[in-house]
Amino acid sequence: MIGVEIVDDRQPVDQLGHHPAHKQRASRIQQECLKRGLILEVGGRHSAVMRFLPPLIVTERQIDGIFLIFNEAVHVAYVGLQHGHG
Repeated sequence: MIGVEIVDDRQPVDQLGHHPAHKQRASRIQQECLKRGLILEVGGRHSAVMRFLPPLIVTERQIDGIFLIFNEAVHVAYVGLQHGHG
């Protein structure tokens, strides 16, 4: 498993130096990934960790495809929330 925590880097850090989790953006990223055929779990701190759970036989080509989808979903979620959508 690989996890990516989605945070709001525009907000101040806490006592441990962490930006606050961004649950809404994580949820939007998950929705955008699902639209593109990629299933990701969301969990962790404040439901803001994207969990990648590929099989042990995943190929390099499949990993490249996964991250292309993820990158596009992050972009759409970021732009959408910047403009008040979703």
